Amino acid sequence: MWSNQIVIVKFNIASDAKKCRAYGRGIQPKGVRTGDVAEFRVITKDAGEGVMKVTVTGPDGLDIPCRVTKANSTTYECGYVPNQ
Repeated sequence: MWSNQIVIVKFNIASDAKKCRAYGRGIQPKGVRTGDVAEFRVITKDAGEGVMKVTVTGPDGLDIPCRVTKANSTTYECGYVPNQ
């Protein structure tokens, strides 16, 4: 079963979100399987200091818990399990 999820990445005002990039299977418009971990990375190089927040919203409008791990000073690894 395929699932469409909405992923929103937010940064505080001290950061420049335009300089951030996200990539990975977990943010593709198709190809995310229900029940499998959907992973993606956020690169914050040159974005400035700030706190990153990730919100994943399912097709039903409800938030899905998302793991965010700081891999190094410019990379965050994220993952969630689609429920629909």
